[in-house]
Amino acid sequence: MLSAPLIASSGTRQKRDIFPEATMPAQSKLSDRLLPVSRLAGSILARILVVLFVATAGTLAAATPAHAKCGGDGQVPCKVEKVRSPCYGCWGSFCGGCYYTADQCDDDNFVGRDLQCHKPTSHISRPATVDFMDGTHRVTEGYYVKIDLRLADVVVPNLDYPATCSRIANFPNTLRTVAQDQNAPTVADWAESSYYRSSFAVNGSFFEVFGYYGNGDIHSEVCTHVYGYTVSDGKLIRREEQIKVYSKDHGPRDVDAGTLMIFKAGTRDARATMGWYPMFPRHPSMVPPDLEDAISGTQLLKNGVYVTDAVAAPDPTCRLARSAAGLTADGNTLIFVVVNPGKNGSCRDPAQATTLASLAAYLKSLGAENAISLDGGGSSQLYYTDNRGVVIRSLPSDRVGLPGFRPDKRYYRPVANFIGIR
Repeated sequence: MLSAPLIASSGTRQKRDIFPEATMPAQSKLSDRLLPVSRLAGSILARILVVLFVATAGTLAAATPAHAKCGGDGQVPCKVEKVRSPCYGCWGSFCGGCYYTADQCDDDNFVGRDLQCHKPTSHISRPATVDFMDGTHRVTEGYYVKIDLRLADVVVPNLDYPATCSRIANFPNTLRTVAQDQNAPTVADWAESSYYRSSFAVNGSFFEVFGYYGNGDIHSEVCTHVYGYTVSDGKLIRREEQIKVYSKDHGPRDVDAGTLMIFKAGTRDARATMGWYPMFPRHPSMVPPDLEDAISGTQLLKNGVYVTDAVAAPDPTCRLARSAAGLTADGNTLIFVVVNPGKNGSCRDPAQATTLASLAAYLKSLGAENAISLDGGGSSQLYYTDNRGVVIRSLPSDRVGLPGFRPDKRYYRPVANFIGIR
């Protein structure tokens, strides 16, 4: 039977001395005397190893060249490699957590994904839900995003004139706007394409589809006309012109354009301006120095003031799905708003989205000094990814009356162009 443990007077338990000093073997005394000597020797050896390690590391650092910059203009592409996570135990041939779980770029300024290096999206604010009043109606279906132009790489499609559409007057565009055709891109298709790969994108210019108003279905036509002054990477895509807008309940009319013009994006000298039709009345095809990208819409907000219902278009007093691009007074920050409740609506049967006056007021509250309306209705689309797997999209709006489409579903509309941010 084990004896009871010793109890100190304070009531705390004391550890029993299993080998009292009187019965400890004699050699333990010798080890006690040798212990300081061994500790001293160990300390000296440790110091020698540290000195050798530091000297070796210094030699290696001196021999290794500084990391070359990558991923920028005139620089080599950044390399990416898979990173293996630690193994947390194996069962048979399976080892949990031992697989490759991330892409690692050789430049910390980039993010690895899909074996490619991408610029991180810190210059793009994560889409936030809109929340504003349109009269007595509260608008909460949609997103707004802010872009720091000094860190952004702006993308506008650089489409050439296709042979298939060149014989049709005023319809110079490569796009086939057929929903089931791989060449008919929605905003997400544009953004995720290997050529235009973008972290953020919204639909762009107003456009007209050849024959659309003849058979009444935008998804079955081929050639389009992109309206308004358009520039891509310094190349003129479309000269300055008025924009033809089609009302939900009225015929078409031509309205004066507003144009977002971006200069030296991605540099500390980046800036953007809003131009108002006519910008170049004598030379509608000119491209000003340092202009990299431009895209047009209808006028919405000028110097902090709504342009009035007489100027704004289309259908300024109807609550419809809308897209807009705003610009702060310093020209450094872009503000995009997409309001889309998931259906187009009409002036008689509104989509419970927003009027243009309320949209202008909301853009001003977000910091915009000037703004334009981009194409709306079923064209209104927003796409965002943080390059780490998070994807945010606005709701689709279109019902498509063609074979292969379900009548109870809504689809994203193919659009003629877009504006994206890498």
